[in-house]
Amino acid sequence: MESMVYVGMDVHKESYSLCCFSLGEGSFFGETKIDGRPELVKKYLDEMSKSLGDGGKEAKFICAYEAGCLGFSLQKALAKLGVECRVIAPTTLAREAGSSAKKTDRKDAKMLARNLAYGTCSFAHIPDEEDRETREYIRMRCAHRREPERMKQCILSFCLRNGHKYEGRTYWTGSHISWMKGLPFGETLKDILLEYLDTFEKLADKLERLDGELLKISDKPRYKASTDKLACLKGITKQSALTIVSEIGDFKRFGTPSELRSYLGLVPGESSSGEKTAGLGTAKQGNSIVRTQLAESSQSIVRGMRGYKSKRLKSRQMGQKADVISYADRGTERLMLKYDSLVARLVPHNKAIAAVARELACFIWGIMTGSMEGRPQAKKGRAA
Repeated sequence: MESMVYVGMDVHKESYSLCCFSLGEGSFFGETKIDGRPELVKKYLDEMSKSLGDGGKEAKFICAYEAGCLGFSLQKALAKLGVECRVIAPTTLAREAGSSAKKTDRKDAKMLARNLAYGTCSFAHIPDEEDRETREYIRMRCAHRREPERMKQCILSFCLRNGHKYEGRTYWTGSHISWMKGLPFGETLKDILLEYLDTFEKLADKLERLDGELLKISDKPRYKASTDKLACLKGITKQSALTIVSEIGDFKRFGTPSELRSYLGLVPGESSSGEKTAGLGTAKQGNSIVRTQLAESSQSIVRGMRGYKSKRLKSRQMGQKADVISYADRGTERLMLKYDSLVARLVPHNKAIAAVARELACFIWGIMTGSMEGRPQAKKGRAA
């Protein structure tokens, strides 16, 4: 007779806290703390199997840990050892009331085992090796992207502290940089400004090189068809399309666009008590990288005139199927109209962008799953 045993693992860099839970008996057992090595988990499960086998039962073990600092490396290592392991999405866990008052590794391991047994949690999508490497490259590029922005702020602050304010309309153009290089500073301050500008130019060049590498990755056979289709949407470049595709993986695991929106944390929250119902802001649960990317893309989508296509967008759409281009154009028209309608009703800009990003996720789902029929048409004068 085989019994299921669910193993919760509260994992850290140096140690793992383990706890078994039997759904049939409704009891915990085998609580322990071990060094942070996958082979010790396998040894622990073998010992638990032997102890259960003495009672005439054969046990099947399913392990799970919360997504965190170890990423998917522990799951991958345990899979090689023949251990079934899942990675739990932290925001989906059912926690006991008051559990935050006393938090220990032991309690967390028991909570994870209970959630795993009763199915009160969702599991993170585990990417394959190529997707994992691409995601790491994208996250490395995101980390580097913050450095030029920080340096820009340092340079502008330096100029302002020393009594110089640029009167032009656009910063960081050729005219702006020439203006800074021509400021009447003394020798020391001039050297400081040139050092700042030299650092900024090096960081900008590096970021441009990384973007070029991402473009090469997006043209690999694995990603080219998907990124080319997504890039037909205004506001989504090949690099941002690569971010979305590599982070989400298989779009068909979401049965409806609403499931994708929930996965990205783009659904509005709600607080209800008795007869009172209060709407909250965006849930912000799930994949924050794609959610941020959609918000940035939405900022680009709502700019400009409806119906106008830039040369870059036309270039990205070249060679694509007519139904994909038509669907993308219809989506862009609808999203721009949605934003204009919300702003006309005095909805704050950030809330309107969140609403656009929420619907953009639906159009992305339609393109990636081939479900491009039956989407609502944009209607004049009405918020979608």
